[in-house]
Amino acid sequence: MLVNACKKDDSHPNKGPDCSQRATEYISTEISNFKFKKGSYWIFVDSVSLSIDTMRIDSTFGGIYNDYYCPNNQREAYYFITSHKSNSSNDYYALSSSVITLNQHDYSTNGSEIYLSYSPKIDSVFIYDRYYKSVVVNTRLNDVNENGNKCVRYMNTTFGFLKKEVYNSANQLLSKKVLKDKLIIR
Repeated sequence: MLVNACKKDDSHPNKGPDCSQRATEYISTEISNFKFKKGSYWIFVDSVSLSIDTMRIDSTFGGIYNDYYCPNNQREAYYFITSHKSNSSNDYYALSSSVITLNQHDYSTNGSEIYLSYSPKIDSVFIYDRYYKSVVVNTRLNDVNENGNKCVRYMNTTFGFLKKEVYNSANQLLSKKVLKDKLIIR
């Protein structure tokens, strides 16, 4: 009796739908400006509670990686972890292709993808003391402590995080953090 132990299993989880050799997939130019470095920070004022909050980038890493499903293909990916003064949670951002993915609260929960190229865009918006151009608006349900709250984020690739509004299930505004100051390192 012969046993062929070297046969490749076509149903292996690392086998993607099309694993032919492709050119390396780089981060799109639209979001490449979102690669902030460690030390970048944003200062927000909450216009509801008048409290001050900060968000800073604690660590970054990235480069060219083998694709998870097609190991013979490569893609550029970039990651950074932020911390907030107002709570002890971290946000984990991943940039890949034309997508920014956000995983909140110690980056162990499910994330939602923020598509800068597909999310609604506002030509310009006034926030705190100035106008910002090409602002992406992204809405996520159940974003804050899984209490059924809705979070609306405003951002662009030049200045990053501009405004965050939080509404409860009755659509009442709970928090409106607007960008007051920033230090961005690229």
